[in-house]
Amino acid sequence: MTEPRRPSLRTRLLLDVLVPLMITWVLGTAVTVGVAYFFTQRAFDKAMLHDAYLLSSRLSLKNG
Repeated sequence: MTEPRRPSLRTRLLLDVLVPLMITWVLGTAVTVGVAYFFTQRAFDKAMLHDAYLLSSRLSLKNG
């Protein structure tokens, strides 16, 4: 019987190092984008609320 072939060094490096590294990179990027989106939306919402308050302070009711 023949002995099964051992994977090459290139294959071992791809499977043992680069694949987990790519998974970590993708997950880290997703978390970073999610956190940045969250804080960007909060800042935008706060600015919009400030503008709405400013606009409402300039309005007044007439004939009613």
